[in-house]
Amino acid sequence: MEDIRLMFLLNKKRHYLVPFFYRIIRGTAIIVPLLILQSCMINGNFKGLYSYYESTYESKPELFSKEKWKCTPKDNNIVQIINGKDLEKCLSTSSRSLVYIWGPRCKSDICYSLDAIQKFCDDRKIKLFVVAEYYDLEQMDKNYILKNPILAIDVQYYGTNLTSKYLKLFLKDIHIESFQERYLLYEKGVLKRKIDDLFKDDSLYKEVKL
Repeated sequence: MEDIRLMFLLNKKRHYLVPFFYRIIRGTAIIVPLLILQSCMINGNFKGLYSYYESTYESKPELFSKEKWKCTPKDNNIVQIINGKDLEKCLSTSSRSLVYIWGPRCKSDICYSLDAIQKFCDDRKIKLFVVAEYYDLEQMDKNYILKNPILAIDVQYYGTNLTSKYLKLFLKDIHIESFQERYLLYEKGVLKRKIDDLFKDDSLYKEVKL
């Protein structure tokens, strides 16, 4: 009889505990994503979600050029606004070139400094094209040792301010179907390889400057 009573009490307690733990788990599932999203916020914005074109351009319009780029080397710190078709023409005239999709605020181990990437390319006679994933005045307005100007995607040309949308359209213009790797190696305009980590790519890293 005591055993039956004990089983009844345990079942009753389980009846109350299961919903209680369910509520805790459900609450955690809601709170954790919110905390993650909050950690991604910078001054109330989600960096990389939008282009920040308008606010950046209005802050310092003289930093940017909307004139048709003729693949000319950098002679000042002007950021060149382009579309993918513009870049495609430049790639076709280069024997070897590397397109780097630059996240100005990227903290990943594969996001090396622009100066280091330029030197890496110089040592291998590769022409470097740095394409900004989004607009960032502080990072764009620096004196890098790049041979070509920083390239900013023309969001007005693509008709959207959402990074995922205009970046997809831009990459499609240079024959890339999806954005996964930041380093794209071309030979005479033809995509040869997508590279995850430039400095750990064996075939490029071992090359000797001619």
